[in-house]
Amino acid sequence: MQRLWIASGGLTIAACAVWLRDAAAFPVAGRPQLPWLILVPMFFATERWPLTVNLRRGVPSLGMSCAPLTIGLFLCPPAGVLLSFLAGSLLAAASHRPLRLGQTAFSMSQFALLAGLAVVVFHALAPSDVQPGWAGWGAAAVAISVVVAGNLFALTLVALQETRPTARELWGQVVYALAGAVASTCFGLITVSMVMHQPEGLVLLGLAALAFLVVYRAYVAERQDRLALEFLHGAGESLGKRELESAIVQLLQRARTMFSAEMAQLTIFPSTPGEKAFRTTVRTGVPDQVMEPLELNHLDDILEAETDGVIVDRLKSSTITAEMLARRGIHEAMVALLRGESRLLGSLLVGGHVDSRTFDARDLQLFRTLAIQTSTTLENGRLERSIARLTELQEKLTHQAFHDSLTDLANRTLFGDRIDHALQRSVRIGRSIAVLFIDVDDFKGVNDTLGHAAGDSLLVGIAERLRASLRRPDTAARLGGDEFAVLIEDLEDTAEAEIIARRIFDSLRAPFEVMGHTVNVRVSIGLAISQGGGDNASNLMRH
Repeated sequence: MQRLWIASGGLTIAACAVWLRDAAAFPVAGRPQLPWLILVPMFFATERWPLTVNLRRGVPSLGMSCAPLTIGLFLCPPAGVLLSFLAGSLLAAASHRPLRLGQTAFSMSQFALLAGLAVVVFHALAPSDVQPGWAGWGAAAVAISVVVAGNLFALTLVALQETRPTARELWGQVVYALAGAVASTCFGLITVSMVMHQPEGLVLLGLAALAFLVVYRAYVAERQDRLALEFLHGAGESLGKRELESAIVQLLQRARTMFSAEMAQLTIFPSTPGEKAFRTTVRTGVPDQVMEPLELNHLDDILEAETDGVIVDRLKSSTITAEMLARRGIHEAMVALLRGESRLLGSLLVGGHVDSRTFDARDLQLFRTLAIQTSTTLENGRLERSIARLTELQEKLTHQAFHDSLTDLANRTLFGDRIDHALQRSVRIGRSIAVLFIDVDDFKGVNDTLGHAAGDSLLVGIAERLRASLRRPDTAARLGGDEFAVLIEDLEDTAEAEIIARRIFDSLRAPFEVMGHTVNVRVSIGLAISQGGGDNASNLMRH
C-alpha cells in the first residue's frame, strides 16, 4: 500500500506538470461545445460497471472510458475533461464498499497524466478547425493510443506481479483490452459526428449501444458460467491426486487465482480426540505453508457455523472477526465451514484482493459450491488416514527434537527443561532433587581399538543399563559424546541419591559384550543436590 501511494504521488506531480505547462491552455477543438458536466455520468458508468470478458478479477476491462474521453477531446475544454473524469471516478469509488483510497488515488493520478498527454498529442496533430474526417479521426486515434498504451503497461505490470498469468493468458487479456478500447473509441467518434452534424441520430445510436450491451452481457454471463465449471472441474481434479498435501496446495492455488485473492487457506479439523488441526496457506509472494500443526485454540476462522459460506470484512464484522482478518493482513475474505455427514471436516478461507474489486454475490455462490465439493471429496477416508499419518509424523519429529538419536535418551535441551520443572515441583512439595553427571573413562580407547561402531554399541548398552537402574519418575539423558546425566526427583533424604548413584555405578562395572568383544567400563559420577528455591538447571549441572 505504501508503494501505491508513492506511485500515486509521482504520477500526480507529472500530471500537474503536463496540465499546467501545456494541456490546460488548449481551446475546444470542435463545435458545438458541450458542458463538461455531461461527461461525468459517462465516466461514472464506465468506472462503476467496467465490461470484462473474464470471471477472473484483475483482468483488464474493455476500456470503455475511451468513449467519453474521445467525446471530450473534440467537444469539451481540456480542463473539463479532466474534471469530469475525476468527478465520475470519485463517485464510482464512493459507491464501492469498502472505499479503497490508495487504488482510487493511483487510478485517478494515472488517468490525469495520460489524459494530459492525450490532449497535447491530439491538439498537436488535429487541424485548427477540426471536423469529422480522417484528419480528426487520426489525431484522436493517436491520442487515445497514448492512454491505452499507458493503461496496458500498468495493467501488465500488475498482472505479472500479482496473478502470474501465462504468456497465452496475458496475450489474451491484452487483445481483449485493445478490442474494447478500439470499440469504445469508434463509438465516441460516431457520437462526435452525430453531435456536430446530425444530433437526431443520437437516439438510434443509443438504441444500438443498448442492444450491444444486452448481447454482450449475455455473452459475459455465459462465459462466466463456463469458466466457473472449468474451475470447479479443475478443483475436483486437484483433490483427486494421490497425495493429499499436494492436492490441497493445488486446490488453494486455483482458488487464489480464480478469485484474484491475496491468500487461500484450508484448515483440517482433528477427527479424533488428542489430534491437532492442520492448516495449509497459499499466499502471494510467500512460500506455501503446508499442513502446519495447529492447536485447537488457534482455530480463529470458525465464524459462521450456521452458514455454508459468508463474506466478512473489517468494517462490517465483529471485533473478533476483524482481528482474525488483521492477523492475516487482509481486509475482506470469504469463509466457509467444510461439513461432513457426521462432523465438521475443516474450514476454507479465500481473502484479500490483488485489484480494486470486492467479493460479490457471484463470487460467494462459486465459493460455496467449491466448499461443498471440497467437503465431499475429502470425506472418503483419505482425510482420516492423512491426518493420522501427519499426527504420527509430528509426534515423531517432536520426539526426535528432544531425544538423543543414538540412545533415545533425553538430550541436553529436554534434560534442562525436566530439571527446571522438577525444581518448581520440589519447592511446592518441600523435597529435593539430585543431578548425577556420569563420564565414561577412557571411552576414546574403545573407539581407537574397536572402531566407532563398537563405541556406539557401547553407548547404547550404557543407556539401557541406566534405564534399568532408575525409578519411574527419574530421567536419564545423554549430554553428548560419552557424557550422561540422571535427574532424581522427590528425595526425602540426600542419602537416597547416593544409593541410586552407587546402584548405577555397580551396574556399569559389569562387562559389556560389544561386537564379539568383552569390554570393561569405568565411570566417574558427580552428584549435586538442590538446596532451595534459588537453584536452576545451569547451577546444578555446573556443581
